[in-house]
Amino acid sequence: MDIDNIGTILKDRIKEMGMTQEEFALKTGIGLSSLKKYMSGKVFYSIDTLELMAEALDCSYDFLLGKSKTPKPELHEAKEITRLHDNAIAILQRYANQYDTNANSKKYLDTLSTLIEMNFLMERIQNYLFIDSNEKLIYENDEPLPLPGIHIGTSYLSVPDIEDAYLLGIVRALADAKQQIKKREITYFRDYTLS
Repeated sequence: MDIDNIGTILKDRIKEMGMTQEEFALKTGIGLSSLKKYMSGKVFYSIDTLELMAEALDCSYDFLLGKSKTPKPELHEAKEITRLHDNAIAILQRYANQYDTNANSKKYLDTLSTLIEMNFLMERIQNYLFIDSNEKLIYENDEPLPLPGIHIGTSYLSVPDIEDAYLLGIVRALADAKQQIKKREITYFRDYTLS
């Protein structure tokens, strides 16, 4: 167990919760000098102190001990599997809890599932989001191309045009995703009425 890392986790979590060290020490009844020793990694805290800190910081023991990547124990497994941010997992959880009772929640999650399954769309979105017009080289099919653009047939695409081309690819992939969702709805409706 890396005691220095545990001290950093404690310090960062206090800050994330919007507390000063003094406020945290007062809230938990831990002396400020002891808290500073815990955060510097000079001293390890007892189980009772760990319990006080976890409660005050609204997180699990595992998180404070560096065993979990997320403060919320119920999100730990999802975080380990997906590497999504805690807020993204919480949003997904909120929609999932209402999946069977709320049509918008069902549409949201079904749409997200379809988008993830259509890897081409996700790759296009990723490529679009990370285009950097300040780069010296633009890559297509892993081959570097000189700035400020590329020739495709008789057309010349500059960096903004390349952004437009990615957007067009995203729109086309979204249209394909819409067709996939419609096919699933028809299949679901047909299977539901036959049963």
